[in-house]
Amino acid sequence: MPAIVGLKGCALRQHNMRRIVVIAITLTFLINSMPIQSGTLEENPAHYSAPPSDGSTVTITDVVYWNGTHVLDGNVEISDNGFLFINGNITVIDGSSISTSNGNLRISDSNLTASTTEQSLQVKYQDGNVEIPLLEYGNNSITFHFADDVGSYGPGFDTQQNPTSYAQNTSHTVYFDSSGENSTIVNITHNPYYIPTITGISVVGPSGDTNQYNPAELTSSGLYYCCTHHWEINVGFQDDFYLDTSTLSGVKISVDGLMHASQSNIDRSAPIQANAVGNVTISESSFTRNLDDEDIRLEPWAYINWENSSGTGGFVDHWIRTVGAQQIRTNAGGSIITATNLGWLGLSKSGESDDYGMWDLEIPERIIELEDSTGQHWQEEAKIQATYNGAWGNFSTGIIDLDSTNHSYFHLNFSLPELSVDSITFDKTEQSVGSPVSATATVTNIGASAENVTLDCVLSGNSSDARISPAYPTVDVPSGETVEVSFTWREASTGESTLTCSILSPNGIYLYHEDLATSPKVEWQELFDASDGNTIVWVLMLSMGIGILLAAFIAIRQMNAIDEEADEEADEDEKDYAEIED
Repeated sequence: MPAIVGLKGCALRQHNMRRIVVIAITLTFLINSMPIQSGTLEENPAHYSAPPSDGSTVTITDVVYWNGTHVLDGNVEISDNGFLFINGNITVIDGSSISTSNGNLRISDSNLTASTTEQSLQVKYQDGNVEIPLLEYGNNSITFHFADDVGSYGPGFDTQQNPTSYAQNTSHTVYFDSSGENSTIVNITHNPYYIPTITGISVVGPSGDTNQYNPAELTSSGLYYCCTHHWEINVGFQDDFYLDTSTLSGVKISVDGLMHASQSNIDRSAPIQANAVGNVTISESSFTRNLDDEDIRLEPWAYINWENSSGTGGFVDHWIRTVGAQQIRTNAGGSIITATNLGWLGLSKSGESDDYGMWDLEIPERIIELEDSTGQHWQEEAKIQATYNGAWGNFSTGIIDLDSTNHSYFHLNFSLPELSVDSITFDKTEQSVGSPVSATATVTNIGASAENVTLDCVLSGNSSDARISPAYPTVDVPSGETVEVSFTWREASTGESTLTCSILSPNGIYLYHEDLATSPKVEWQELFDASDGNTIVWVLMLSMGIGILLAAFIAIRQMNAIDEEADEEADEDEKDYAEIED
């Protein structure tokens, strides 16, 4: 029995081994057939390639490796989950580009350098300096050459040996007397009204020998490399770009997806533009020779992570976040809006909202957040206020913080009256045409107090004008109260009719709730039936009879009065005669 058990165990072990081998082979096949999802997979020699060098456009939809030394002359588009690995030294011809659209890019241990490098410097937003080599002792003339005639707006130059002199025309010369120095620092004062470009620097020593220098190749501070990037890297939405232990030079970088730079140098390529929801991480890396005032520019919702890295330095910020037009949405058209402390410069701007309460707030390059070259963080603390002066009174939002977390729009609402007509009652529900009924409307206000609230009353059903007096009843309605307003109503035709009264809102104010009420019915009646001709005759005869009776009555009264007067006179005569006889 033991022997049999042992044989059976051996058979089972052999069967299990075969299963393990089959599973291993299957897994190996599956792994090798899976699409590559990251840059950590081993290289497949079948995918070695080279960049285009004839100005053509190529599309990468697989996994491709560029290794070694190459020239990139053309446009590369990575799509359909394609992946481009670069490991080598590549010279990039002007106008070339690498773009991803549902693709990924990884550059490791590489140098990608523009074939053309900028040689000029610009004097932009700040003062700066440049170090000038001196090859001879004694008096040296240093001439700065400009791209254009600077006119009377040229920068100032100071060698620290002579007073500051200001440039005019297309060049400017200063002097430095070297007593053994191999170089000197020339301080340059910017002019806020003009940005000149220094295209060349020439130094003439005492011997008359001339040495020419490209400004961008000299050591400088506070000046900007000029003037354009020569090639592009564009990272699409949800795509990845990894830059490891590499150098990029002269490239314009635009990020809508993710960019992660580690232990790399970004030279003559700043600022990096992070768009929309772009995500940029700079880790243990450096920026050199910037073309603008910041190393990274962020749109409102872009993400930045700056870790143990060095920027261009000086006045060049690590990163800034800017916002364009921000729509201010109020609940009152024609309101006056004032925003203060906007952007880095703390500017102010005011305007009037349109009929719908909208106003676009926009200033040139509104910086709402930044990290400067020392790592200090700053954020905008803007304030905003709106006022509305209208028929219901004067209203204000007060001064409040302008929240920049929602960069597209900002709600700035007034506390306005919230009015409604609750009911309409009459002193009678039957009346002759042309005769008035007395009406009372109740108005409730659950918002801010309102003055001169006007009612607009029309005939229900056809919305034609109703004959009411006053034509537009007006009343003051304090906050939280219900008040009554009285008026009269007449109609010229018989039948049943009702009134509908609503709040007549001032220009720019819209009532978004049901603010009207409808009255009970009033039956309007005629004094007689105009369709019955006999009725008219009887009315006329009755009127005539009444007139005759009235005339007869007046005549009788007059006759009685005359008789009484005659009797009195006769009595007087008889009295006088009796006195005479006596």
